[in-house]
Amino acid sequence: MNLKAILLTLIASVEVYANIDEYDPSSMKLKKLSLGYPYIDDGFHIKDWDYGGNAVIDAANGIYLTTDLPSNRGWLWSTKTLPEDSWLIDFDFKIGSKNKDHLYGDGLAFWATQSRAISGPVFGNRDRFTGLGVFFDTYANGLHNRQMPLVVAMMGDGIKSYDPTTDGLTGSLANSDGIEYRQTDEPVKCRITYIAGKYLNVAFYCLLFVKLRIKEDFVDCFTRHHWSTKWLVALPLPPPFFLSSNIPSFSKISCSDSHVITYIKTRNLTEEEASQILAPKPSFQQQAQSNNSNFLPTLIKLVVVCSVLGGIYYAYQAYNRRNTLRL
Repeated sequence: MNLKAILLTLIASVEVYANIDEYDPSSMKLKKLSLGYPYIDDGFHIKDWDYGGNAVIDAANGIYLTTDLPSNRGWLWSTKTLPEDSWLIDFDFKIGSKNKDHLYGDGLAFWATQSRAISGPVFGNRDRFTGLGVFFDTYANGLHNRQMPLVVAMMGDGIKSYDPTTDGLTGSLANSDGIEYRQTDEPVKCRITYIAGKYLNVAFYCLLFVKLRIKEDFVDCFTRHHWSTKWLVALPLPPPFFLSSNIPSFSKISCSDSHVITYIKTRNLTEEEASQILAPKPSFQQQAQSNNSNFLPTLIKLVVVCSVLGGIYYAYQAYNRRNTLRL
């Protein structure tokens, strides 16, 4: 779809306690897999997160995976694992450059993989990864007719390699193009929703015109249901999971952009939410029948209103005629 116009209970063992994530029961938020202002604790560390490469922490503005300099590569990895069955992640990011006269690139990626913090050529991460990668690609490396920037999801099996000649489109789980998330005035809000082996959705938060009113909501970038494993050697996304955002820039040519992560919120999906997501959607015929069933009462009301108005008008005309005859 194109859009024109984004971590308890008391226990005896301290070691076990350290591996159990804290969450807000009301929101299912996983605090140790979330991140926000002021980003750092005492000693300029990010609790429950590791960062490296060329990444820089700006306590006021976020984590710069790269600053606006060429040949940079930075990363941000969580130290805690994601839930195995399902999760939802909202994160805000901003990509762009103050210098509009040079080549820019290359983008950032979201990772949920078995291994973590292994530097490599695929948006700062290793190739032949096992798990999920979602790539926000701003520069066309290969020859294809897709509009940049791209959003590409890939399920890695530890064997299959990312194909840079097609910007990952070959062998992608899902993809979308033409979503303008680079060079924006404010950070872009993105949401990734995952149910193991059954559902993957990427959406962006934007302004919509709904019934002549401006509404803010998440709009689907792409959705993938029950993906086939005929081209995937491994089973659906295996645990443990890790969250990261990575970005390389080119070392051969002077491309650059700043890539900033400003906010991350991770939460569990409730059983009710997962059931609603996986529930079959009405078919076109069912929707048409539903629309017809909703239309009939409306039509009856309209006929009644018109009849009442017609009666009032007729009585008014008759009243005027009688007054005229009397004169």
